[in-house]
Amino acid sequence: YFRKMVAMSHLAKELGADALDDVSPFLGHKHWRLRKHANKVAVDLIKAGAGAGLIKQFASAEDQRAAGMLIALADAAHEPALGTAKAALKHKNPVVRKAAVQAVFAIGGDAEIETVLAFMRQAREPEDMHGCELALLSRRGDPGHVKRVSEAAIASLTRGEPVLRRSLAWVLGQFGGTENLAAIQAAASTTRDEADLREMVRALAYSPDRGADSVMLEIAKVSKLTRDVVVSLSVHRMVGPNGYSDVKDSDRVIFARAILSMKFDDRLITFLGNVH
Repeated sequence: YFRKMVAMSHLAKELGADALDDVSPFLGHKHWRLRKHANKVAVDLIKAGAGAGLIKQFASAEDQRAAGMLIALADAAHEPALGTAKAALKHKNPVVRKAAVQAVFAIGGDAEIETVLAFMRQAREPEDMHGCELALLSRRGDPGHVKRVSEAAIASLTRGEPVLRRSLAWVLGQFGGTENLAAIQAAASTTRDEADLREMVRALAYSPDRGADSVMLEIAKVSKLTRDVVVSLSVHRMVGPNGYSDVKDSDRVIFARAILSMKFDDRLITFLGNVH
């Protein structure tokens, strides 16, 4: 693998944009290290003038290679590729569609929020939804973006199909914020679908916003079913998005005590054995 990586870098240095034909086949390679290095080299080549060539190659590419090409064009923010990425939203392979929706947003920015949401509303495959989630969460550090996406997501959270609601709940949970968490709470408290409920609560369980603790506890009070679902996912609140050190022991104990007063959970007890 390392020899191939060195070869790609050498060819790019010596041939410039003409090295594209040697690098692009590795954009869909099964080994992550080769795929990642090929992406890095391809992005530099695109910026050096190889973008048009990669778009041309995409027309005959398949599956993982096609997806890798779209990701490279997205990472290079190659504006001429926006039309290609939009057309690829109708590709037969969900792996390519996943890359396409990320590329559309990476290249087009917030001007393409509605494009992503429209694709999301008609999508059914897990890869499609995951691609939309990655696209919408890619700019979570931008308050304006978060506000625009949150408003649209909340509006669709109660009336969309289950697969859409669950994906939107995940996005809202990752954004955090009082209004977003409240919207998930309302949806979780009223759904009659257990699988739907579980995914709503999961979105809260993995939210980086510690305010999700109190929201989960409120949902648990609605019914025996909501209690059982919340308790079963409560252990995920013991660790933050960046690891163990994200959560204070005092916060863990407060949340765990409230959960265990509702129902015993052996995983939560086991975890508390590590809290000092």
